[in-house]
Parts: sequence; C-alpha cells; structure tokens
Amino acid sequence: MPSNSAGDFRTSGSWQPVPEAVHHSSKAMARVTQTVGALELLVDAFGCAPQALRATDRLELIFRWVVDDLGMQIVEGPLWRNIPRTEGIAGLMILEESHLSVYTYPELCLATFNLYSGAHKTEWPWDDIVRDLLGARRIDVRLLSRGAAWVAAADA
Repeated sequence: MPSNSAGDFRTSGSWQPVPEAVHHSSKAMARVTQTVGALELLVDAFGCAPQALRATDRLELIFRWVVDDLGMQIVEGPLWRNIPRTEGIAGLMILEESHLSVYTYPELCLATFNLYSGAHKTEWPWDDIVRDLLGARRIDVRLLSRGAAWVAAADA
C-alpha cells in the first residue's frame, strides 16, 4: 500500500491517518508478510440487509467458512446472544489460534467482524461472502499487527 512519511495509508482515494493499521479497499483481501506478534483483522460491512443481520444461521455460515478455509481449530462456540435493544446479534467463536467475533447493528445496516489470530492466517474473501450473505454494499477490511513492535524491541 502506498504511504506517506507520517504512516498514513490510502483508502478509498483519500489520505486518512491510520496508526498501526493497514486499510484495504472493499475489493481487496487482507494479505500480510509479518512473522512476529499477532494479527487482528477488523471487517466493517456497511449497507447490509437488516433482516440478514438478525439471522444467526447466516452469521454462523460465515464463521464456519472463515474457520474452515483458514484451517483454524474451534475450541468453543459459536456462542450467540440476541441484543434486545437493537435486535442485533453478538457472536463469538473461541479458536485455538485466538477468536472470531461479530456484532450486528440492524438499525444501522452494519456488521462488524473481528478475527484475532496468532497463526498469521487472515487472507479470506470477506468482500464476496459477506456481500452475498448479508447484502453488504461496502466492506472495509483493516489489518493490524499486534505486538510486533514490542517483539522487535525485545529482540534488539
């Protein structure tokens, strides 16, 4: 990704400060060459169909595809909680590699996913799958490298 000296990254054609994160366009899949620390993938799906955001079966299908495709191991879950105030859903799957979670906001047509992985496996076609299952109009994927600076400093 092109960046300027201040560490800003290009997203959607404009410069935005994003400390410690790499933004990918809605057409991109997250890729990384980092070999230390953990990776955290933040996926925001905008313009989703509100009914799809209330459908645990659709969210569970996304969870299963992510875990299967990335070769991760399930420790527990998925665990689901309906949020009465918003009619959204909170979901969590505990993985041997860390966790996968989702929180949906039907009133905002928004789903937010978080994949935290110590296994450095994050490449997955979020754009295609989430668009198909939740009706998302736009998907933003951000990748954060967690702990890498600390590990590098400790090795120095």
